[in-house]
Amino acid sequence: MKKINLFIFLIVSCTAGLFAQSDFQYAQVVNNLGWVNPSYYGMSRDITGTFIYANRLNGQMSSEAFDVHGGLPYQNLGFGIQGDFNNFGLRKQSILGVDANVDLKVSCNSYLLFGLFLGYDLWRYSGDAITDVGFETTNPNVYMPNYNSTNLMTSFGATYVYKGLRLGSSFRWNLRNRESIDNKNLLTYYGHIDYEFLVDKFAIRPLGIYMWNQESGSNTDLGVMVGYNKIANLGVLYRGTNKLSPKSFAVLADLTIAKSATLFFDYEFGLSTYSNIRTSWELGLRFNLNKALNRESFDKRETMRNFAW
Repeated sequence: MKKINLFIFLIVSCTAGLFAQSDFQYAQVVNNLGWVNPSYYGMSRDITGTFIYANRLNGQMSSEAFDVHGGLPYQNLGFGIQGDFNNFGLRKQSILGVDANVDLKVSCNSYLLFGLFLGYDLWRYSGDAITDVGFETTNPNVYMPNYNSTNLMTSFGATYVYKGLRLGSSFRWNLRNRESIDNKNLLTYYGHIDYEFLVDKFAIRPLGIYMWNQESGSNTDLGVMVGYNKIANLGVLYRGTNKLSPKSFAVLADLTIAKSATLFFDYEFGLSTYSNIRTSWELGLRFNLNKALNRESFDKRETMRNFAW
């Protein structure tokens, strides 16, 4: 039993290390691109928020994240706060930061958005957990001493909006202070594109997200979301592969449960030999305080539809 417990600890911790280094992202990123590009929050000046819980690796890993954003009515400035908390067996990661965005009106039916994020990436590792299950070892390949690491994280992004088209890219830097890490300043690049159009009461949005960083290489997500009458959405997402993460497929759904609140869920399963690495589900809630208080909405996704169709 002790050997089994040790094996589980090591597998989860090592696998989580790969996820963290490859910048593993939520499947729900397709509905909240601000998580990878801070400029995308400029799409709305409403007071909005998202809360999400993710269960990964058959329950061996878990993540919780939130963001709250708002802007100045009739102004082109927005700001917010966001956090992401991950538990990987022996490792715990906490990301917390603030962001700001600005939008520039290019024409009556196009905008250019810019955004900046600044925060901290906090790591905690408890190597004592191995001895807690009855093992004492001096083998550095099995046991690492406890460590705490606080790293600065910053990102900058831009998004171009034209009618139903959104095209964006961003760069993120992790300024890491651990001596054992080769890439002290880990650079991650994101590119994304989506286009929304109407067919009767259905809103169809094909999309793509590309990610690259120095440690894991590239990864591509391709999918489509279909919404009905602003009440419910259903979508599928194919998640490409890099040298650390296997291919997977996700099914996403959300339902408007109140005028100002939307409940969402997704299930992701692997398509390779190591499919359990990608098996996960996510559950969360989005809210819009402007709608809850019957205040005027300042959401470009709503106003731009008048030009798109």
